[in-house]
Amino acid sequence: MTSRTGLTQNELKALAYFAVGVTSEGSIGGRDVSYRLSFAGNVGRDGLMEPAGNSGYSFGTLQIDLGQHPNVAPEFLDAYQAWATRQPDHATLKFSASEYTATLTALQRTGHAMEDDHAYDIDRSRLNRFLATETGQNFVHALDTRHVAGVTAVDVTARNGDSALERLQRTPLYQQASDADQARLAGMFMKLQNQSNNLYVPRLLSRVTSGEYSSADNVKAGIDGLMRNGRNGSSDFIESGADNTLRGTALFNLLRAASTTNPLSEAWNT
Repeated sequence: MTSRTGLTQNELKALAYFAVGVTSEGSIGGRDVSYRLSFAGNVGRDGLMEPAGNSGYSFGTLQIDLGQHPNVAPEFLDAYQAWATRQPDHATLKFSASEYTATLTALQRTGHAMEDDHAYDIDRSRLNRFLATETGQNFVHALDTRHVAGVTAVDVTARNGDSALERLQRTPLYQQASDADQARLAGMFMKLQNQSNNLYVPRLLSRVTSGEYSSADNVKAGIDGLMRNGRNGSSDFIESGADNTLRGTALFNLLRAASTTNPLSEAWNT
């Protein structure tokens, strides 16, 4: 029997934080990378940036991309400067005006801009020192909370900056899906928005709306075909991102469906 009660907004936020964030963005090989400035790509021996797709610098549980969200970069630097001012070695920590401007420019580059500008990696050590502190972690958590609210935002008005989730929820595929498949669909679309904003979402949604994609598996196959795999056949970052999100979603579905006698059920529903 298909279970269909519908996911609550709080459940969708939990799904975004855990499946899109913790299991897909905020960890590498089991190591938490939320509290350090990361880069999705390679850095050559000479420091030249080789981005994956349009990815830039990022941090946080959902790996907020500063190139895709340039307004976050000055918030980040201002929080860093305020923290640095209070440190005993503030003279060497705090950015000068020229350093601030150069760092802001670097952080706000998208992957494509990095390639166009032949950009070189910045010294991330001072910023990472800040992110590792309680002050830095509180800053990241506040941004994570705001970002989760953004990818799960829904209202009754169409075409007012709708999230991918809101547009998905208007489709018969989502409305008629089991709760478990709603979670899979929501996870994949929220992940795609988190990775690439609005680049791929309209294409997939048009195929969902037309009936070309009639299941969560169809949507996953569509995501897998958005980019070419690596020369060695390895998954591209969009495909692997969806894979990791679905692993987290599987655990989300197990927790949500746990028997009331299961101790995890009580913790989940608290």
